[in-house]
Amino acid sequence: MEQLVRVRSEFDAHHQLIGDEPDRARCVRNHGHHWVVEVEKLGKENKLEEDLIDILDGVADRSFNEMFPKLNPTPEQIAVLFMERLLLGHPSIVMVSVSDGRLTGIARNVPR
Repeated sequence: MEQLVRVRSEFDAHHQLIGDEPDRARCVRNHGHHWVVEVEKLGKENKLEEDLIDILDGVADRSFNEMFPKLNPTPEQIAVLFMERLLLGHPSIVMVSVSDGRLTGIARNVPR
């Protein structure tokens, strides 16, 4: 049976949501969060934590809207973005969770 590895990290960044979803109405103004990211993969850790920290260092204390102008930076979309980047070196990732303190976005992968 393969081992499940979980890595957790945190960072600060800001965003402004696009659209008018009722539960996110107050998020259409530019605002910041203390984000929490959790990643799970099957197998050995193999630099997963270092690779996640590299990604988070690139977005910390910045605006998701400025870095990714075509992205509506919801927790769900940010989770997908992080998963896409991490899958390049870690194809056995099964889940990336991104929480802004109120809402959580989860991206899942089925390893082959």
